[in-house]
Amino acid sequence: MRILHVITSLQTGGAETLVVNMMPRFRTLGHELGVVVFNANRTPLMERLERECPDCRIYRLGTSYYNPWYIVKLMGIMRKYDIVHTHNSSPQLFVAIANLICRKKLVTTEHNTHNRKRDIKLFAFVDKWMYRQYDSVICISDIAESKLREYLHVKQCRSVSRQHICTINNGVDVAVFHDAQPIDRKSIGSSDSRFVTVMVAGFREAKDQDTLIRAIASLPKDRFELWLVGDGIRRPELEQCIRDVQAEEQIRLLGLRTDVPRILKAADVVVMSSHWEGLSLSNIEGMSAGKPFVASNVNGLREVTDGYGLLFPHGDAAALADIIKRLHDDRLYYELVAKRCYERAQQFDIQKMVEAYHEIYEELQKDKPKIIRACTVSMSIGFVEGMLPDLKEKYEVVLLSSPGTELREAVGKHGVRGIAVPMERHIAPVKDFVSLCRLISVLRREKPWMIHSMTPKAGLLCMLAAWLTRVPVRIHTFTGLVWPTEKGLKRRILMATDWLTCACATHVIPEGEGVKLDLLGNRITQKPLKVLGYGNVKGIDMQRFSRRDEVMQLAAKIRNDSVFTFIFVGRIVGDKGINELVAAFARLNKDITNTQLNLVGRFEEKLDPVSEWTKNTIHEHPCIQAVGSIQGDELLAYYAAADCYIHPSYREGFPNTVLEAGAMGLPSIVTDINGSREIIIGDENGLIVPPRNENALYEAMLRMVHNTEERQRMAGNARRMIADRFEQGFVRKCLYDFYDAILKT
Repeated sequence: MRILHVITSLQTGGAETLVVNMMPRFRTLGHELGVVVFNANRTPLMERLERECPDCRIYRLGTSYYNPWYIVKLMGIMRKYDIVHTHNSSPQLFVAIANLICRKKLVTTEHNTHNRKRDIKLFAFVDKWMYRQYDSVICISDIAESKLREYLHVKQCRSVSRQHICTINNGVDVAVFHDAQPIDRKSIGSSDSRFVTVMVAGFREAKDQDTLIRAIASLPKDRFELWLVGDGIRRPELEQCIRDVQAEEQIRLLGLRTDVPRILKAADVVVMSSHWEGLSLSNIEGMSAGKPFVASNVNGLREVTDGYGLLFPHGDAAALADIIKRLHDDRLYYELVAKRCYERAQQFDIQKMVEAYHEIYEELQKDKPKIIRACTVSMSIGFVEGMLPDLKEKYEVVLLSSPGTELREAVGKHGVRGIAVPMERHIAPVKDFVSLCRLISVLRREKPWMIHSMTPKAGLLCMLAAWLTRVPVRIHTFTGLVWPTEKGLKRRILMATDWLTCACATHVIPEGEGVKLDLLGNRITQKPLKVLGYGNVKGIDMQRFSRRDEVMQLAAKIRNDSVFTFIFVGRIVGDKGINELVAAFARLNKDITNTQLNLVGRFEEKLDPVSEWTKNTIHEHPCIQAVGSIQGDELLAYYAAADCYIHPSYREGFPNTVLEAGAMGLPSIVTDINGSREIIIGDENGLIVPPRNENALYEAMLRMVHNTEERQRMAGNARRMIADRFEQGFVRKCLYDFYDAILKT
């Protein structure tokens, strides 16, 4: 999932620390993360986030906390994410407003039991509207949830938000604090002989450092010392308070620190003197350090501390001083309280909190209809990968294929889930049965709304498994038919498997009109068949497949202007017509020596290998180059360096390489088969010859070499004809519209 957290700043504070602590852990769960910071001043917490989670993108909006222009900025940022999670008041409101346009899943964490705006009746109306915009409202303690419900005058969760209100207690990495090495007290000008009390909190209204300052000032100056870690708008007031009680020598203002665990470990007692809290991280951090924890008896502190640490009446400096003095004087009492505090801290480990948040996110994602896009081998993931950003906007998308690099890369790049189920491309009854059982298990667990398969084996197994598990929508796209080129028993078996695929599917999409006619004409199915658009399942990115400067610079290194170059791109196998192609070219090259054939693709020894003569000729012929499988701009450079594309296949669904070559401005020679004859119009953008016919192939190649004017005319038509019918955006929209139509039925 793509998750965006929005917060006012990354100054020292509980919410801020919580966000920074969570990011690396969410990253390990596979989420793509972003953090929006309203006040983007650099802080130690921001630097820590950059260091510990470098993959997390930080959006810095400005230096203010309440700039309405942030709403517009948020609209642009939020569109990139699946879930937006807010903290603090202004992000809560601004994101709720921005989401009127963006329509994302919203989560907010309520960090306090009280804030100033709850005292103003006008804000109650605004807050009620705001919380209703959130799919999930997470409170950090039971009392925080109780106070929120009381404030909004609601009892039932769904009357406030579309999803629910719940409590997830804050957590910290207990081990980090417990195992920390204490700082050298001399490094901050302190003495080992003094009994040190520490409070870690921002200098703001909710935090009552004043009471703690007065308590320490009342204790002997030579034996007691206070460290205040933090900063904020109340710093001048606290400095004046310290002067008023003449405690300058007893109290050290340590400012913002990145070594809080070491500071807590070096102190003797941890105190949190607050007017109110939601659930204080400093509370849990202090207990995690294995130190006695003392807190004011207020909401948010009482729930964690009572029965473990020590509570003093709110604002009572004398009572607080008495507690600190007893901890100093009674070592057995000190050790007992410290032990209880550490045991309590272990109940609030951060991993429990992160797992609870993760469950909320997953529940929200389930609201989208789940679709599984399946293919036999991970190499075929490329057919759907470009659609993932658009599909994710409306659906929860899961990719399924045999294990492979392409599946792993697509999952990592696009933030979708991937499921690997081994499947064999050829007929393998035992392995196919095992794959079927695994697919049944997957579909029972996932319970998708739709499964959409491509490629023959994935179609058969996925449609059968989906029918057995009653997946509501079962779609298979036939990108090509194997059996038309087969004979005898094998042909009948392959036809039977396609019949079974269609019988189990609720919708069948033939990639082109030729495939459609074969399915209907051979009575494979009598279901209504719909070719989407003009056919093809992927479409062509016309901007990428173009003669861009960077492509032409690579092509210049490959091209020989004195040689006429043919190119084939695809698997080097028999049913791609490679045997006939190599034979026809060898014959042509004897007649016209300044010709060359580039073969781009990999040899396959197990599935329909080429003949030994063909293989030897490819390796030995000086004018045939087998360059292997290449991708990206290097592949486009080979197209651009050629004069004619040639695709003599026996069977196809809708050959993408013919589309790619046309987009690169190449005329093509293709065989008269499904798919190819729907892309190439004879004498318009290429030539069409009978399949398995070496002589016809030779004559077409000869015609391309000799008839320069005719070839250039076809080349001039090639790109325009591809753009008119097979531009990527149009092809994708046809599929999206098809899905939408099913969703509405």
